[in-house]
Amino acid sequence: MTADAPGVDSAQGGSAQIRTGLVGYGYWGKKLLAALQGGQDFLPTRLHFPSLKGLPPDQRPRLPGVELTEALGTLLDDSSVEAVVLATPITCHGDGVRAALLAGKHVLVEKPLCVDPAEAGDLARLASQRGLHLQTEYTWTFSPSLCEAQRLVRDGWIGSLSHVQVRLHQLGRFRDHDVYPLLVSHALSILSLFVDLDQVTWSRLGGVSRDGAATTVMLSGRGAEALTVVIDASLDDPERDRTVLILGEEGSISYRPLGPGPSLLAVRYDRRPQSEVESVELLRRELDYDESDNIGQALAAFARVLRGDEASNLEQSVRITTLMAQLSGLETARLLEGTR
Repeated sequence: MTADAPGVDSAQGGSAQIRTGLVGYGYWGKKLLAALQGGQDFLPTRLHFPSLKGLPPDQRPRLPGVELTEALGTLLDDSSVEAVVLATPITCHGDGVRAALLAGKHVLVEKPLCVDPAEAGDLARLASQRGLHLQTEYTWTFSPSLCEAQRLVRDGWIGSLSHVQVRLHQLGRFRDHDVYPLLVSHALSILSLFVDLDQVTWSRLGGVSRDGAATTVMLSGRGAEALTVVIDASLDDPERDRTVLILGEEGSISYRPLGPGPSLLAVRYDRRPQSEVESVELLRRELDYDESDNIGQALAAFARVLRGDEASNLEQSVRITTLMAQLSGLETARLLEGTR
């Protein structure tokens, strides 16, 4: 993506709200539409989802101000639509992004950008050639707690970084995709806030597969200056968990948005033995952020990108798709080894 890609203001004469089309109206699409309508940045004017054409009029959703569009092409041909938000199945991401870019629309797509690294690179080049913005909605990277954790690490509050661990557990539905695009992609996006992913060498510690698809996996990586990272991702756990642990030479940061207590706990301490106490706590910061509107935070970030206030996460998105494919390749190699 070129740094001088035009923002919506310059392209559309400074409109107060960004006229937007939404593609997809499943579980996440409904959440996105509510967030689009509830925010100040976007004006959703069109909605397309594939099953709409088969719905009789009395079963179609009634959405004041939003025109239901049976054909995707009708939405994309609407010159008043400036941006498209894609909430489609992962297998449709690449085709949907390409079609929207070719129609001259800025795009926000659900994670991951796509599953094929070559396709991810092609989409990035197309966006650059067309002077358009392409952003992936990696929800956790817009978490106010994790953004504050990133600031604390950047400011050296816990000293030099030594270890980052991301644990994402839930009970999955085991349909079209395994744990890699569903959860590992999220974990990589979180890690990218704190670690240069290009400097990490990965290995697979263990996991579970069902019918050839990985549902639980634990991955370990080693980065520069002895930094270690761990991804613990599972679609097999009935207890939902989201935890990030960040260790530094002078303290630690813990992110636990689902449990009781603060969403972010940062502690500075002296690791040197003192009398009978191995670690003496020096400073404790409990920060409790509202983690209920991370979709709204993601949309606000997309608006800033469109208005030229910040760069998109396109490079990060391509890198995550590439690394996700490499890590999934470790899984495939293991499965193939088991059949010999």
